[in-house]
Amino acid sequence: MREAGIKEKLAEKKKREDELFLAVEAEIQRQRKEEDEFARLRDELWEEEVLEARRHKERERAQKKQADKEDMMRSNDQQQVLKAQLVAEQKRKEDEYNEFLKRKFASEERRAMEMD
Repeated sequence: MREAGIKEKLAEKKKREDELFLAVEAEIQRQRKEEDEFARLRDELWEEEVLEARRHKERERAQKKQADKEDMMRSNDQQQVLKAQLVAEQKRKEDEYNEFLKRKFASEERRAMEMD
């Protein structure tokens, strides 16, 4: 009988130890799962930040390219305006010179006729 009591107490002790072991093991697994989830979320956040940084750089690159294109177009437009002004000024001077030559020729022709 005494042996049965000892076996029963040993069985109870073993059962408590097993329950405690299972509880500790479950807690360790819960913590590991929590740490894994945290690491996954951290990695996901890092990936999102890297992707957003790449997207931001790409947007900046595209905006700079567009701004450069617009600057080049403005510069080209200004050059066209300046060229048109230059051509108009050259034509005006040429017309003025031609008019001068016509008057001079007409004047010389009159003098030549008057002398005759």
